[in-house]
Amino acid sequence: MELNIEQELLNEASQLFSKLGLTTEQAIRIFLTKSISSNGLPFPIILDEQDGSAKTSITNSQITDTLLTLVEDGLPESELLNLQNPDYCKEVFALSFAVLKLAKTNQQADIKTAAQDAKGYNRYSTKKVARHQGQYYVISTQWTDRHRALFTHWHKQIQRNTSSVSR
Repeated sequence: MELNIEQELLNEASQLFSKLGLTTEQAIRIFLTKSISSNGLPFPIILDEQDGSAKTSITNSQITDTLLTLVEDGLPESELLNLQNPDYCKEVFALSFAVLKLAKTNQQADIKTAAQDAKGYNRYSTKKVARHQGQYYVISTQWTDRHRALFTHWHKQIQRNTSSVSR
Protein backbone atom coordinates (compact mmCIF):
# COMPACT_ATOMS: atom_id res chain seq x y z
CA MET A 1 0.00 0.00 0.00
CA GLU A 2 1.37 3.37 -0.97
CA LEU A 3 0.54 6.43 1.11
CA ASN A 4 0.23 9.83 -0.48
CA ILE A 5 1.15 12.29 2.28
CA GLU A 6 2.42 15.83 1.64
CA GLN A 7 6.15 16.01 2.34
CA GLU A 8 5.85 19.12 4.54
CA LEU A 9 3.20 17.46 6.72
CA LEU A 10 5.25 14.27 6.95
CA ASN A 11 8.40 16.20 7.93
CA GLU A 12 6.61 18.21 10.60
CA ALA A 13 4.95 15.11 12.04
CA SER A 14 8.24 13.18 11.96
CA GLN A 15 9.94 15.93 13.97
CA LEU A 16 7.17 15.82 16.57
CA PHE A 17 7.23 12.02 16.78
CA SER A 18 11.02 12.07 17.12
CA LYS A 19 10.70 14.36 20.16
CA LEU A 20 8.31 11.77 21.60
CA GLY A 21 10.83 9.00 20.95
CA LEU A 22 8.78 7.46 18.14
CA THR A 23 9.37 6.80 14.49
CA THR A 24 6.68 7.89 12.06
CA GLU A 25 5.87 4.24 11.41
CA GLN A 26 5.39 3.61 15.14
CA ALA A 27 3.11 6.63 15.45
CA ILE A 28 1.03 5.50 12.48
CA ARG A 29 0.81 2.00 13.95
CA ILE A 30 -0.40 3.47 17.27
CA PHE A 31 -3.00 5.57 15.46
CA LEU A 32 -4.24 2.58 13.44
CA THR A 33 -4.36 0.28 16.48
CA LYS A 34 -6.31 2.88 18.48
CA SER A 35 -8.66 3.39 15.52
CA ILE A 36 -9.40 -0.31 15.36
CA SER A 37 -9.91 -0.67 19.13
CA SER A 38 -12.25 2.34 19.26
CA ASN A 39 -14.04 1.26 16.06
CA GLY A 40 -13.47 4.70 14.56
CA LEU A 41 -11.08 7.56 14.97
CA PRO A 42 -9.31 7.40 18.35
CA PHE A 43 -10.48 10.90 19.20
CA PRO A 44 -13.90 12.44 18.90
CA ILE A 45 -14.76 14.68 16.00
CA ILE A 46 -17.50 16.78 17.45
CA LEU A 47 -19.56 19.20 15.44
CA ASP A 48 -22.05 21.74 16.67
CA GLU A 49 -25.46 20.16 16.15
CA GLN A 50 -26.94 23.33 14.63
CA ASP A 51 -24.42 24.58 12.10
CA GLY A 52 -21.90 21.76 11.77
CA SER A 53 -18.96 23.84 13.03
CA ALA A 54 -16.56 22.61 15.69
CA LYS A 55 -17.85 23.38 19.16
CA THR A 56 -15.39 24.17 21.92
CA SER A 57 -17.19 27.00 23.68
CA ILE A 58 -17.58 25.36 27.11
CA THR A 59 -15.60 27.25 29.75
CA ASN A 60 -13.48 25.89 32.60
CA SER A 61 -16.07 27.16 35.03
CA GLN A 62 -18.84 25.31 33.18
CA ILE A 63 -16.77 22.12 33.16
CA THR A 64 -16.14 22.46 36.91
CA ASP A 65 -19.83 23.14 37.60
CA THR A 66 -20.87 20.18 35.45
CA LEU A 67 -18.46 17.83 37.24
CA LEU A 68 -19.55 19.16 40.63
CA THR A 69 -23.19 18.44 39.79
CA LEU A 70 -22.43 14.99 38.36
CA VAL A 71 -20.42 13.92 41.41
CA GLU A 72 -22.96 15.25 43.90
CA ASP A 73 -25.95 13.86 41.98
CA GLY A 74 -24.54 10.35 42.02
CA LEU A 75 -22.19 9.76 39.11
CA PRO A 76 -21.83 5.96 38.79
CA GLU A 77 -19.20 4.68 41.21
CA SER A 78 -17.16 3.16 38.39
CA GLU A 79 -16.93 6.54 36.65
CA LEU A 80 -16.10 8.29 39.91
CA LEU A 81 -13.15 5.92 40.24
CA ASN A 82 -12.22 6.40 36.57
CA LEU A 83 -12.07 10.19 37.01
CA GLN A 84 -9.50 9.68 39.80
CA ASN A 85 -7.30 7.57 37.52
CA PRO A 86 -4.67 9.64 35.65
CA ASP A 87 -4.32 7.00 32.90
CA TYR A 88 -8.07 7.03 32.21
CA CYS A 89 -8.11 10.85 32.17
CA LYS A 90 -5.17 10.94 29.78
CA GLU A 91 -6.89 8.51 27.42
CA VAL A 92 -10.37 10.09 27.58
CA PHE A 93 -9.59 13.79 28.00
CA ALA A 94 -5.89 14.03 27.00
CA LEU A 95 -5.24 15.50 30.47
CA SER A 96 -1.99 15.07 32.37
CA PHE A 97 -3.87 14.92 35.69
CA ALA A 98 -6.79 13.03 37.16
CA VAL A 99 -10.06 14.97 36.83
CA LEU A 100 -10.97 14.33 40.46
CA LYS A 101 -8.78 14.01 43.51
CA LEU A 102 -9.94 12.91 46.96
CA ALA A 103 -9.37 15.35 49.82
CA LYS A 104 -8.93 14.03 53.36
CA THR A 105 -11.64 16.33 54.75
CA ASN A 106 -13.48 19.48 53.77
CA GLN A 107 -11.14 21.58 55.93
CA GLN A 108 -9.47 24.33 53.91
CA ALA A 109 -5.95 23.04 54.66
CA ASP A 110 -6.84 19.56 53.34
CA ILE A 111 -8.53 21.06 50.27
CA LYS A 112 -5.45 23.19 49.51
CA THR A 113 -3.17 20.17 49.91
CA ALA A 114 -5.32 18.01 47.64
CA ALA A 115 -5.46 20.80 45.02
CA GLN A 116 -1.70 20.70 44.49
CA ASP A 117 0.34 18.39 42.31
CA ALA A 118 3.59 16.74 43.41
CA LYS A 119 5.52 19.95 42.61
CA GLY A 120 3.18 22.15 44.66
CA TYR A 121 1.29 23.71 41.74
CA ASN A 122 -2.45 24.16 42.07
CA ARG A 123 -4.16 21.92 39.52
CA TYR A 124 -7.60 21.70 41.15
CA SER A 125 -10.28 24.10 42.33
CA THR A 126 -10.19 25.03 46.00
CA LYS A 127 -13.50 26.92 45.79
CA LYS A 128 -15.76 24.30 44.18
CA VAL A 129 -15.39 21.02 46.02
CA ALA A 130 -17.73 18.12 45.29
CA ARG A 131 -19.19 16.02 48.08
CA HIS A 132 -20.33 12.46 47.52
CA GLN A 133 -21.21 9.95 50.24
CA GLY A 134 -19.28 11.87 52.89
CA GLN A 135 -16.13 12.24 50.79
CA TYR A 136 -14.78 15.43 49.25
CA TYR A 137 -13.30 15.74 45.77
CA VAL A 138 -11.33 18.58 44.26
CA ILE A 139 -11.92 19.10 40.53
CA SER A 140 -9.22 19.70 37.93
CA THR A 141 -8.88 23.19 36.49
CA GLN A 142 -6.41 22.12 33.80
CA TRP A 143 -8.74 22.36 30.80
CA THR A 144 -7.53 23.97 27.59
CA ASP A 145 -9.10 24.24 24.15
CA ARG A 146 -7.86 20.80 23.12
CA HIS A 147 -9.67 19.20 26.08
CA ARG A 148 -13.06 20.90 25.76
CA ALA A 149 -14.45 18.84 22.87
CA LEU A 150 -13.26 15.67 24.59
CA PHE A 151 -15.06 16.69 27.79
CA THR A 152 -18.25 17.52 25.87
CA HIS A 153 -18.12 14.14 24.11
CA TRP A 154 -17.58 12.31 27.44
CA HIS A 155 -20.39 14.28 29.11
CA LYS A 156 -22.84 13.35 26.34
CA GLN A 157 -21.90 9.69 26.75
CA ILE A 158 -22.38 9.89 30.52
CA GLN A 159 -25.78 11.52 30.04
CA ARG A 160 -26.82 8.77 27.60
CA ASN A 161 -25.56 6.02 29.89
CA THR A 162 -27.16 7.37 33.05
CA SER A 163 -30.50 8.08 31.34
CA SER A 164 -30.63 4.56 29.88
CA VAL A 165 -29.87 3.07 33.33
CA SER A 166 -32.62 5.10 35.01
CA ARG A 167 -35.32 3.94 32.57
